[in-house]
Amino acid sequence: MLNFKKYVYGLLLLFSWSTLAGSDCNLPELEASYKQLWQLVDAFETSTALPLADSLIQEMEEMGQSDCLLYWWIKYEKGEILEICNKNEEALSLYYEVVRNAEQARKWELVAETYISIARIHEAIGRQEDCLRNLTIARQIIQKHQLNAVSSRYAIRYASYHRIYDNRDSARIYATKAVVSGKQYGVQRSELDGHLLMGIVTDNIDESIYHFEEAVKISLDRKSYFSAALQQLNITDRYLKTGNLEKADSSLNLSYAFAKNIPENYPGYYTAYSRLHNSKRILFEQLGMIDSAYFYFRKSIEAGKLSSPLINQDAISQQETAFAIEKEQDKLRFEKQRSFYMRWGLLLMGLLLIAMAAGHFNNERKKRFIAKQTDLISKKNEELNASLHKQSMLLSEVHHRVKNNLQLVMSLLTLKGRKLPDPDVQAHFDDLANKVHSIALIHEQLYKADQFDEVNLKNYLRDLTNHFQSLQNVDEPFQFQLKTAEIFLNLETVLPIGIICSELISNSLKYARRSDRGLILSLAVRKAEDKYEFLYQDNGPGYPEKTLKHKPDSMGGMLISSMVRQLKADCSTYNQEGAVFTLSFQKKPVSTV
Repeated sequence: MLNFKKYVYGLLLLFSWSTLAGSDCNLPELEASYKQLWQLVDAFETSTALPLADSLIQEMEEMGQSDCLLYWWIKYEKGEILEICNKNEEALSLYYEVVRNAEQARKWELVAETYISIARIHEAIGRQEDCLRNLTIARQIIQKHQLNAVSSRYAIRYASYHRIYDNRDSARIYATKAVVSGKQYGVQRSELDGHLLMGIVTDNIDESIYHFEEAVKISLDRKSYFSAALQQLNITDRYLKTGNLEKADSSLNLSYAFAKNIPENYPGYYTAYSRLHNSKRILFEQLGMIDSAYFYFRKSIEAGKLSSPLINQDAISQQETAFAIEKEQDKLRFEKQRSFYMRWGLLLMGLLLIAMAAGHFNNERKKRFIAKQTDLISKKNEELNASLHKQSMLLSEVHHRVKNNLQLVMSLLTLKGRKLPDPDVQAHFDDLANKVHSIALIHEQLYKADQFDEVNLKNYLRDLTNHFQSLQNVDEPFQFQLKTAEIFLNLETVLPIGIICSELISNSLKYARRSDRGLILSLAVRKAEDKYEFLYQDNGPGYPEKTLKHKPDSMGGMLISSMVRQLKADCSTYNQEGAVFTLSFQKKPVSTV
């Protein structure tokens, strides 16, 4: 259900974006050509840049790549070319087309750059309100989307606006920002224009000349001789203003030298020479050479006629109005389309909510069923736990009573033996009592541990040996060495081992004593892989026949053999500094019923 919900949200977003152009396309060859175009435009090489832009646009349209972001950047560069060539109406028409598509594609860097270029044209043709409005839109986009790289170009345009229409101090502040951000983000053109504006708005002549000289250096570094000629001409005008005619003449000659590198078909060619000739006229006037001044005045007028473009303000106003109308129409179309998809989205969401409600009610029904089953299971568990506790108590009581009964049998055997006059018969009764005791100890261990399926073998053997030690005379003590880990075995396995141990200890106490040393018995049990190794040894004289031989009438030997068979174990007996008995056995399987 959650995945379906995510799918619906994704579908709504897809509907909202489905009409947007400007996707990023992977076209490395065209990107290289675009970089070349940008360099040509940046250097004002319009005669080469314009045909390159047209060919790239045509190629991308033929490839069906007119929805790529690169396509609109190329169109933007073409707009700059037309602007440089003073074809402002065509440039604005192209800029408006770029803005509409870039806004739909949310390519905000391109949108901001284009609004700055539109403002530049309005500034150039004297449309103050339109210039400020487009600059304001550009600033809002730059701030909202943090377009730091575009901020230097905005600072240039805003400084230029203040220089012409508003406040020279503000122009100086923004020109300084343009120089700083231009250096920071590697926008050399903004750095150049910043120095140009600083030179224009600065009242101090030396500071003004410094900024123009910096602009000349950057222009020459960019091989923009048109810009270098005009910046040098600004220096000439400053010298003429201060009456330093010698430096003015030298600076003017340098400006003419730069202008010689400007191609005649360059858009600003006649503009540059019109200004150069006019500065030459002023120089000759100040030198008192009126004929020469008049000659250059005529040349300046002729060049100016060739450079002055005719600006159709009405056509530009109509373009601005048409652009605003088209933008609103685009918004209306987008809102209609989004409204259509939103209605479908709401319908899907309604269906989704119904499905979620049905799922919720189904889940609640299942939860109630599960809760009921949980209560039932809890009650059954409580009953089972109570029954298990009762059975444990009963089983514990059974083991306790069995132990008591066996102890009673053991006591009867002991008392009966004490009343008999024959010592051999007494010993026989004592052996029987010890065997019974070995069985009683098992039930005592189970009762003490409150664990009814397994016996701690180490504790059991320790209690068994302690019992034998307690029965010995003070004059006939013996030592017992027990070496076994914490091993837990079931009742069916421990019972035969206990009887075997009881018989072995009884035999050692009867036959292993020596006059020259005390009796030492040792018992060790260890686990070896899936088996257990049992080792019993005394330090007596050993077996008479080097191995344990059971007499036909010996109940002890019969019990040992019977218990070994019951364990399905392997046993061996031999002499090694006394009698040795080994047993290799496995834990006996027990039915789980």
